[in-house]
Amino acid sequence: MILRIIIFITVTWSTIVYAHNNDFEVSATSIRSTFFLHVVNYSKWQQSFMSLKFCLIEQESQKHYLMLNESDLLNHNKKQIQLQQVDSLPTAIEQGCNYIFVDKSSESKTLYKDLKQTSLSIVTIGETISFIKNGGLLSLIEEYDKIRIYVNKEQYADSPIKFSARLLKYANFTG
Repeated sequence: MILRIIIFITVTWSTIVYAHNNDFEVSATSIRSTFFLHVVNYSKWQQSFMSLKFCLIEQESQKHYLMLNESDLLNHNKKQIQLQQVDSLPTAIEQGCNYIFVDKSSESKTLYKDLKQTSLSIVTIGETISFIKNGGLLSLIEEYDKIRIYVNKEQYADSPIKFSARLLKYANFTG
């Protein structure tokens, strides 16, 4: 019994120290960043890639890019992912990005126009429902302190990219 108490205290103390030393914070940004990796891992492409390029269009603070770049999440991922910060959708397409995340501050009429002309072979991810309504494939929306996955049903039906049932069971389809 005493051994169990000692193990419990040791594990609990180690967790507290680890969280404090690594500034571990559970936020919408950290959860959304983790979801990015789930989207990548649970995507099935018609062609195979040696590595996948995940591009982020963030105007404000590049918080998702910094979170992924500074964390160890990419190193423990099933697939090899290259992370790149870009300034626009056309630039992301020129760079050969497979996944493009657009933060809500980067959404605009110009972006929506570009989205409608974007190839369906690119996974576009946003943060708002208007992103999906204007041609995006999926959005990771914060609702009641949780991140919900919304998928544009029309875009998904026409897309050569398919998501596994493990991801789709949490998705809400719209459009």
